[in-house]
Amino acid sequence: MDVVDILEFKVTVPSSLVVTLGQPVVLPCSFSVGNVWQPESIVITWRRGLEVVHSFYLNRDQLKHQNPHYVKRTSLYQSEMQKGNASLRLENVTIEDRGEYICYVSSQRGGGRKIFPLKVAALYSEPVLQFSVQPGSVTVLLTSGGGFPAPTLSWLQGHEDLTNSTETRLTRDTLSGLYNVSSTLTLKDNSNATLSFILKNEDLIQEIRRNISLLFGR
Repeated sequence: MDVVDILEFKVTVPSSLVVTLGQPVVLPCSFSVGNVWQPESIVITWRRGLEVVHSFYLNRDQLKHQNPHYVKRTSLYQSEMQKGNASLRLENVTIEDRGEYICYVSSQRGGGRKIFPLKVAALYSEPVLQFSVQPGSVTVLLTSGGGFPAPTLSWLQGHEDLTNSTETRLTRDTLSGLYNVSSTLTLKDNSNATLSFILKNEDLIQEIRRNISLLFGR
């Protein structure tokens, strides 16, 4: 007696994904597998926009039309396809890899595709502080770099938010694409004070919070 497969064909991907710059990443994608496995019927295509990231059909990789940006950086888990695994491994992630990825799968049971965004992020370095003391004022300069995407930076004195009183500048390295940040805060009164700054990279849940004690001899 023939077994009738009536399960709905479904492709599943995450809602979004964040990867650290320079690391490998697995882009998850799974699909419904029926009672009968026919490997020659499986087609898996990964795209980013119109770019072909990786293709698989006729039971082997088909990379003739792969975008040059991805050459020798992608692989599928062929031994796990029978379990419904269409995930893609991407090596040495770059800033240019960020964007919306499409996982398309078809088999003898049907076909489907899903889209999700890949975010690429890099941690910011430990901030460096420089102080300049003048009669009647003190200036604090904070610098940090090597991060992505652009950070948020806040300054506090107790419960008072001083962020709007600072001069903060973002620059981006033309080669690496990473951001450098510098922020200057000037206090007009040379009296003892405790400052705090908070540097955040939201995508990597990085938060650098430091307290600064300004002590002046009298």
